[in-house]
Amino acid sequence: MNNRQLLQKFLNGLCSPSEQQRVKTLLDTKEGKTILIKLMEELDLAADQYEKPGIDEKDLGPRVQYWKKLVHERMAPIKKNDIRPIRSIRILRQAAVWVGLIFTFGIAAWQIKRTLIQQDIVYIKKENTKGVPVRYILPDSSSIYLAAGSSLSYAEDFPEKGRDIKLTGAAFFDVKRDEAKPFTIHTGKVQTQVLGTSFKVTAFEGELLEVAVATGKVAVGTSENKNKIAILTPGKKVSFDPLTKKAKLSIIAIDGLEQWKSGELIFDDQPLELVVKELQRRYGVRVVCRDRTTAAYRVSGSFGAKDSIETILKMLSILGKFNYEMQRGSIYYLSKTGHM
Repeated sequence: MNNRQLLQKFLNGLCSPSEQQRVKTLLDTKEGKTILIKLMEELDLAADQYEKPGIDEKDLGPRVQYWKKLVHERMAPIKKNDIRPIRSIRILRQAAVWVGLIFTFGIAAWQIKRTLIQQDIVYIKKENTKGVPVRYILPDSSSIYLAAGSSLSYAEDFPEKGRDIKLTGAAFFDVKRDEAKPFTIHTGKVQTQVLGTSFKVTAFEGELLEVAVATGKVAVGTSENKNKIAILTPGKKVSFDPLTKKAKLSIIAIDGLEQWKSGELIFDDQPLELVVKELQRRYGVRVVCRDRTTAAYRVSGSFGAKDSIETILKMLSILGKFNYEMQRGSIYYLSKTGHM
């Protein structure tokens, strides 16, 4: 019995325990996955020959989940009472009562194919642990300036099968235009899509998601229900709270985005607690606000890429009217003036 025959027998629910073990081993190989996907496609075509009737949810759910479970557990032995075996497509074609099950199996086939394909995807990851933004050139010649404390990943076959990026943190994107392949940045449950433009995305955990545009047009929306949050043009920014689902549009200075790429730190009337997080990421040190009053102080300022954290804290303390001191070598404590 060749590999194709073995997998066909497995899909028909006729494998013995020893043959199931062979299936498990075979599906650990690329050849085995390829054969299984091909068989699934043939089953889908068979199912499509019938009119698709209404499906009982009580029948659909367990069957789909059953086939998915087989993949995730590397085709663990089938329990007798899990599901009724599908004996053969020929028998199903002869019995109209089984038409609904054929369609159900078609859905399960699609689910298992998708799982197998996803298992084969290799992702490339880029990180910037601290310091000024680091520039990376993507395979499609787009440029990314990745902020400190940030990471991104994309499929090894980028951009052949799509231009999708997963981002944690902040980055400035200068995207090469390709109308046939939109460029999409995934940040949690929000996605930002463009054809070719330059913009900055900030999506640190526990903070507002922000998208600011320097050139072109950017669409920001939720990945769950495809709702549009905003359509942005140059000089526009949207701040979005993933918890409350509330968005706020504002105007930004495009020059500030260009300065950020070069490593400058720009704070525009920001609460000190957010500034502290940015300084920690940039310099790899701890900065602590001793009280809520100090954390709520709003400060503004622009600092060069080579400015030290001591220089920045000194200037901000004068503007924000707070004190700072360093303890134990690399921990900076901020507090209200006169309360050290």
